[in-house]
Amino acid sequence: MYPDVNAMDRLGIENYVLRLLGNLGLIEMLKPMRGFENFTYEFLSSLSFTKDKSKTDNPNQRVSFRLLNVDYEMPLENM
Repeated sequence: MYPDVNAMDRLGIENYVLRLLGNLGLIEMLKPMRGFENFTYEFLSSLSFTKDKSKTDNPNQRVSFRLLNVDYEMPLENM
């Protein structure tokens, strides 16, 4: 999370927050964390759930996803 510049402006506190963060050396907090956004897109766009409906007593349920250009797959226990 990061402070929303538009919300701070509407509240009339943007200058105070900018000055405080600048004095603390934390002005970088105002920049959106694009890396996390990209990780989230990669993960959600590749998320897949597979359920084998042919075996009711021991189904082969798996989840797979991609993160940081690495494919992951893991079995899920019976739920």
